[in-house]
Amino acid sequence: MTSALPRRPAPCLVVVAIGAALVAVSCSGGSGAHGAARTAATTVPTGSCSTPTVAVRAVVDAWIAGDRATAGRCATPDAVVALFARSGRSAAWTFQSCDGPDPGVPVCTFTYPGGIGRLTLHGTEAAGWSVDRVELVKA
Repeated sequence: MTSALPRRPAPCLVVVAIGAALVAVSCSGGSGAHGAARTAATTVPTGSCSTPTVAVRAVVDAWIAGDRATAGRCATPDAVVALFARSGRSAAWTFQSCDGPDPGVPVCTFTYPGGIGRLTLHGTEAAGWSVDRVELVKA
């Protein structure tokens, strides 16, 4: 008589299931309105910088959270230095849009009390996008 041992899921299936769950969580930003002011309790996306909007929101959310490393995933070192020159902890930035005169060089705009933030990006859909210029304009 042989005793049957309970079957366990194959290790690779567990890894795939966990990986899929992580991808679902990191990509759940959606395209809904992100117009509400952000606070220090903002969850920082850790996904890819696949579109200008995803990249710029990841950078701004990381700045608000005080997380330079996460901001650096979707921004050049110079852009991170420029943005982090002032604290984002109490920033009330509202995303407006990503567009610009040249479709290959998007400019994403945020408004905040007393001004406008313009973040210029470079990249491609295939290679990803990166914020490379930060401009703060007082209203």
